[in-house]
Amino acid sequence: MNKTSILIVMMLFAAQTVAAVYEQESAASGFTSSYGDVYVTQLRYDPYPASPGTYIDVWYKVENRGDVALDNVAFILQPESPFSLDVDEDATHVIGTLTPREAVVVKFKVRISEDALQGDQSLTYTWRSALYQDNPSFASTISIRSTDALLVVSSVRADPEQIAPGASSTVTLSLTNVGDAFIRYVTVRMGLFKDDAGETLPFSPVGSGTSASIVNIAPGESQSLSFTLAADPDAKGKPYSIPLFVTYVDSAGRNITRKEQVGVRIGSEPQLLVYVDQSGVYDASAPGEVVVRFVNAGASDIKFLSATLQETDAFVLLSSPTQYLGAIDSDDYETATYMIRLAKNAQEIALPIVVTYQDANNKKYSEGMTVQLSVHSKDELGIGGNGTFPVAVVVIIVVIAGILVYRRVRARRHVRKG
Repeated sequence: MNKTSILIVMMLFAAQTVAAVYEQESAASGFTSSYGDVYVTQLRYDPYPASPGTYIDVWYKVENRGDVALDNVAFILQPESPFSLDVDEDATHVIGTLTPREAVVVKFKVRISEDALQGDQSLTYTWRSALYQDNPSFASTISIRSTDALLVVSSVRADPEQIAPGASSTVTLSLTNVGDAFIRYVTVRMGLFKDDAGETLPFSPVGSGTSASIVNIAPGESQSLSFTLAADPDAKGKPYSIPLFVTYVDSAGRNITRKEQVGVRIGSEPQLLVYVDQSGVYDASAPGEVVVRFVNAGASDIKFLSATLQETDAFVLLSSPTQYLGAIDSDDYETATYMIRLAKNAQEIALPIVVTYQDANNKKYSEGMTVQLSVHSKDELGIGGNGTFPVAVVVIIVVIAGILVYRRVRARRHVRKG
């Protein structure tokens, strides 16, 4: 065997060795097409799986399994959307002469469009030689998977919508797979101890704990997880933001962790009590002040309270009809004072009052209520019409007491003289 033959054998062995290495290392190999004596095998592509908006390197093995040498052999990549080649990447790889049983490995750098759909996509190619010019096209498979997080919290629902202090609510999370591949081993954990600002959260888990899991979610599918939360009895009514940690495994086997925020409100329906606290109105002869007390008997605070007394035929309003009382804490009160004069004498009149306010979660309320004012005369209250009667009684008592004392002193003197 001459030196040229030995060199050819060594080159052939090296080419076969390289091809074998590529085949062993391939994560997506084994696709082979043939036409005539030429066999083309997609050895691998890297990275695997491919991702939208990135590049992959693709290796093909071109092999002449015939007994005749092929001249002017060229391998041509024919990429179609979502695949393309940059301007400096030639679609044609010139091999030259391909001797019997010889194999050559060619490589291309392929770009994947950003809007590529997930799944298996076809990358088309062909080859030609001096003997074979009009060859058919073939397609190898490229698996495309997005690297973005594809699991989203699509909705949050609380029942009831807001948790009263000391009460509980069931919070249901809807998780949606917006991608094109299965998502597995989904775990959702609620961070119930502190929020992102370091504030202690007034919640405790009931029954279910702080985490829940789903085995898998199919593409386009939504599944739900529920947590039961109890609010501390002394929790202040307002919206709270609870950290939510979502972990899952994507179709490429990568562990993905996402952080979300879930809004939960603590509060209860306001309980506003209104009644007359004091009254200086006795009859229709003179105006008087009426003090109205507004009591917050609920568990949540009330704010921005204003009260408007509406005039009727039973009385004339002599002061401003609207008074702003502001905030009233739970189990506290504020008062409003109105000056009125009765239109005619009556034992009881109705005071129509319209109140507007907001609760701790800024929900607005407006309601009308009627407060009953009982009218008592001064005589009934024992204070007289003008205050002279009690004075006269006192004067008479003093005069009588004086006369009695005088007579007793005079009698004692008379006894001594005798």
